[in-house]
Amino acid sequence: MKKMKIVVAMLGLALLTPTFNSCKKEKHGVEKGITQLEDVELSGVTFGNAVVTFKKDGKLVTKAKEGDKLMLDIQAKEGFELSSVKLNGVDVPLTELPKEVTLGKTAPKLEVKVVKAKALIQLDANVIAEHASITFYRGEEEVTKAKEGEELTFAVSAERGYRITEVKIDDKILATPYKYVVGTTSPKVELATEKLEVEHTYDKISLTGNATEKGTWGDNHVDLVKSETDSYTWIGKGIKLSHKGGGNGGNFKIKADHAWEHQWGDFIVDAGLESVTAKKTENNSTSPNAQITTNISGVYDITFNTKTLLFTYKKVG
Repeated sequence: MKKMKIVVAMLGLALLTPTFNSCKKEKHGVEKGITQLEDVELSGVTFGNAVVTFKKDGKLVTKAKEGDKLMLDIQAKEGFELSSVKLNGVDVPLTELPKEVTLGKTAPKLEVKVVKAKALIQLDANVIAEHASITFYRGEEEVTKAKEGEELTFAVSAERGYRITEVKIDDKILATPYKYVVGTTSPKVELATEKLEVEHTYDKISLTGNATEKGTWGDNHVDLVKSETDSYTWIGKGIKLSHKGGGNGGNFKIKADHAWEHQWGDFIVDAGLESVTAKKTENNSTSPNAQITTNISGVYDITFNTKTLLFTYKKVG
């Protein structure tokens, strides 16, 4: 029986070429010409900085016969990584390890190259973003660390109510499809966002309050009519507004869909003005009302724009 030989070439890489030899046995009941590998060590062989193992039916084996199906695996030691593997002179993609092999008449010839492992780079350590996030992928696998030189893809997403306006990595503006080659340090990620304007559509816009002709709050509404040319503009013709009582004048609110969820106020209808900008107000008892000042009670043509919040009024009576 010949001994296993290991050839190591020191050229910055470790070229590891183990050669297994077997003896031919002829026994009663064994087909002539079949090489038996019962006395050939297959498992736990160490080649410098890599370890080769063989398994049969999920169990580590140290002996095998021609025709046996074995699972070959090669692992680099800590601090190293596989560079290339050849099996019987044929390149084996590292992604195919562990690999099933069928033992032939002779033991498999392996050539293994090992290099020092590259450091893992943290991908999310330097992200500058408000209301947005970034996710890196290796294929379909989500990753937060990767090695220098790896090409990854990534996706960005904004929180609800925001959109991403610019994506920069290491001060370079990127566009879809997003790709990134890992450098020697964590990437500087900058995601610029802007707030989206949420546009609501309403079935009704109305006035309510003690300054209206209904004279009360609650479910007493004076409805406006939607413009035929602008879906944001609502029109009221001949609307009575009056100052009642003392203080700062009569009070009212603009309401959407006869409910308090969307309401506007916090402005004053005063003499000498023709328009004023309303403010969206909260649904509570302290929310500022709209007011009509003393001595300008009368009949008005009004409009209200639910997008610009501009309230216009013209006294017609």
